[in-house]
Amino acid sequence: MKVGIVGLGVMGKAMARIIKENHEIALFSRSQEKLGSFAKEVGGKHCKTLEELADFSEAIIIAVKPKHLEVVAEDLDPLMGKETLLLSVLGGISLEVLRENFSNGIPFRVMPSLLLLSRKGVIGIADEPSIDQKRKEQVNAILEGMGSRAWIDEPHMNAFTALAASNPALIYLMIEGMVEAGISMGIKADLAQEFILKTLEGSIDLLRMNGNTTQKLRYQICSPGGSTIAGIEELEKYGVRYGIMQGIKRIADAQDKKD
Repeated sequence: MKVGIVGLGVMGKAMARIIKENHEIALFSRSQEKLGSFAKEVGGKHCKTLEELADFSEAIIIAVKPKHLEVVAEDLDPLMGKETLLLSVLGGISLEVLRENFSNGIPFRVMPSLLLLSRKGVIGIADEPSIDQKRKEQVNAILEGMGSRAWIDEPHMNAFTALAASNPALIYLMIEGMVEAGISMGIKADLAQEFILKTLEGSIDLLRMNGNTTQKLRYQICSPGGSTIAGIEELEKYGVRYGIMQGIKRIADAQDKKD
């Protein structure tokens, strides 16, 4: 397909690098100087106007900041066809808001995360009930190579954002805490991080094995009266589990306020 991308922040650029492997791409940004060099880098069409991008594109990805949606929509909407696929990666912007701003195009709400740079993670997609399977398959094809794709009922999209798109930041914070614990015990930061990452990889693999649950594995590791359960008890005393739950719910609540 011919895919246009409006906005070249971190997410727009990351998606462009992957999409161009299987599709023709066109790029537009208000910063024309930066756009020119990036278009050369990825072999994309450098569009000087939104009209040029709309004429090229069968699908358009909106990757600007949410506060710029109305300005972009005002200029872009009259240029689009009724059948143009419109993929919004704007956090907290609902399909209803997209429809308020775009009378043309077929809207999809897409929530990727920075993990697409590693071609892993999961991308959430919400659509309107009337969308047919052919259009969904076209969207899947555009997002090919960015990790798993999950079609989500839109009321659950904010929860998905918290669990999948924003959650890596929380995970990195936890890893930082573990690394700093290692430093405090005399282990160099890079070595502590390597130990932790290898342990996380193994922990995930073991959890995926048949019949395993987090609780079952935790009980296997914790000897009665041992040092591991003592560490778990300390974390529970400081409310770590509750803090994680509340942090994730707070992300979802903040998304709700954007809708």
